[in-house]
Amino acid sequence: MLAQLPYHASLASEALTLYDQYMKTICLKRYAAPWALAFALCLVAGCASTAKPKPEPDTASMPPRERLEHRVGELHEQLAQTPDDATLQYQLGNAYFDLMDYPAAKEAYAAAVKLKPDYASAYCNLGLTLRHLKDYKSAIAAYRHALELVPDDMATLGNLAAAQELDGDIEGAVMTMRRMLEKDSRAAVVLDKLGELEFRMGNYAGASDAYEKLLQLDPGHPDDYYYLGLARYNLGDDDGALSAWKLGLAKDPEHLQILKAMPEAYYRKHDYDNAWNAVKECERRGLLLEDAFIRKLQTDSGRLGPR
Repeated sequence: MLAQLPYHASLASEALTLYDQYMKTICLKRYAAPWALAFALCLVAGCASTAKPKPEPDTASMPPRERLEHRVGELHEQLAQTPDDATLQYQLGNAYFDLMDYPAAKEAYAAAVKLKPDYASAYCNLGLTLRHLKDYKSAIAAYRHALELVPDDMATLGNLAAAQELDGDIEGAVMTMRRMLEKDSRAAVVLDKLGELEFRMGNYAGASDAYEKLLQLDPGHPDDYYYLGLARYNLGDDDGALSAWKLGLAKDPEHLQILKAMPEAYYRKHDYDNAWNAVKECERRGLLLEDAFIRKLQTDSGRLGPR
């Protein structure tokens, strides 16, 4: 039965020492020795049963931040034993990132890629951390390292495009997004962002093309019809612009940006009746148009308002 009890080496040594001293100082008969030894072993067992190991904390019941802080502590303990473990450094970076301690996350990810130069995920997360630190050029460099290791990874390309945009390199972001579309021509989120950036660059044909492809994939968003119409309007295609805006109003009859845009498209076509009707729709909703436009419409149409 004693063999089934927990064993603690330090307690056993102390108990057996006491037993040895007891045998030397007290004249026991030979047959008493086994009982003294049994007593010592019982002492070991009794002490062992009361010396319970420290229970592991219940991390599942911890608040999220406390759980992350506990995880950071665990990882530091493990790294103290194996400091050259790139995976542990990567996991430490993830924990710090979730804690929004971006300088510490940067340090951990940098250590991971130093230990393992082909660690694409660590380079990607390092780039994301550098973006949060607003070091966009370094973030771009980190993403490029990741892409050298895993070419055409969509997540990394998307992060690269975002960093390029934040760094003011709109043309670079557009090129990256076109590269993404070569890999997946049906990536609606990429088409949406590409249309926006093409428009900002003044490439209205590129913006129109992106929004047309987007609406073929997902025709349900009135905003996309608005921006498609705006791109066409800037290309001088008033009929194309009005066609897109009418489709947008079919989705949302109260889309204020479309309603405000339509009068000028009709005016530029010299379709004054519809221009005045569009103005009336704006006034009915309390939308104010520029006085200069109203005066121009009055002059060119030869009347002060809709018939």
